[in-house]
Amino acid sequence: MKNKKPFVSVVLPAAGQGTRMKSAQNKLWIPLDGVPLIVYSLNVFIESPCVQEVILVVPPGNIEPYQTEIVDPLKTDKPIRLIEGGARRQDSVGNGVQAISSKCDIVMVHDGARPFVTEAMIEQSVAEAEESGGCVIGVPSKATMKESDEAKWVVRTPPRDRLWEIQTPQTAQALILKKAFEKAEKENLDVTDEGMLLEAMGHSVKIVEGEYTNIKVTTPEDIWIAEQILKKKKEAE
Repeated sequence: MKNKKPFVSVVLPAAGQGTRMKSAQNKLWIPLDGVPLIVYSLNVFIESPCVQEVILVVPPGNIEPYQTEIVDPLKTDKPIRLIEGGARRQDSVGNGVQAISSKCDIVMVHDGARPFVTEAMIEQSVAEAEESGGCVIGVPSKATMKESDEAKWVVRTPPRDRLWEIQTPQTAQALILKKAFEKAEKENLDVTDEGMLLEAMGHSVKIVEGEYTNIKVTTPEDIWIAEQILKKKKEAE
């Protein structure tokens, strides 16, 4: 794979219900400085020279509005394919992975609710996935974390210098990720991210250090935080 530029497919899950946002509107349509939240990450992947195609996974029955109101206005020549998601994030990403091009070498999965992914994260993730097979973006944990039992008694305190807050993109060689999804389906595994999926099949996962600004917009308070990050980014330009 190193002798040629890899074909990179991005799977962008945008099919979640976003219940913690407490909004009747799909959170990925919530405007951030007048622009729907999902458009920020879409634009980064469209403009990235590393990325050859984007698979946008949307809620069932929502392909037409996403196509006409989100994708078409972007006016890009880069292929953006829309498919319907499933009940869980795992199902939605699995649907996206099934839809990637047969030319795909590297699959990058990124949460649609993380608007501040950067080109550096993309480039570093692709390079690491080529080298090691699979990687995740993460930042060192700032907080002391406790592991508890079911009754909420503290079991142990893991060393903070070895703890990471994991984000996306999460990236893997296409063949490896496809095999991981096949294993998950066969064994009825329930995972929360692609890194965990690779771990379940015994594959090592490398951490690529990201940025604390690469937040996931999940609650109403996160919109305000995202607005402040966006403001700072614009001031720095």
